Amino acid sequence: MVLNKALRNKKYRVIDIKLDEKLARRLQELGIVKGGKVHMVRRAPLGDPIHICVNGQNISLRDSVCSGIVIEEDK
Repeated sequence: MVLNKALRNKKYRVIDIKLDEKLARRLQELGIVKGGKVHMVRRAPLGDPIHICVNGQNISLRDSVCSGIVIEEDK
């Protein structure tokens, strides 16, 4: 599953980041790393951007960026 398909207020774990190296590095700087936990807070009214929470930090990402972040449900 990718992050832009995540359900609101469910917790997920990042499995992989399939984006170009520069963007993946920027996401790592923001705390989005393999094995890290994220949850989707909400979507903008037109569906883009997506508001997520990572390590207690709120971040908004474009839908296209979220489609490159592979996640699985965190149990």
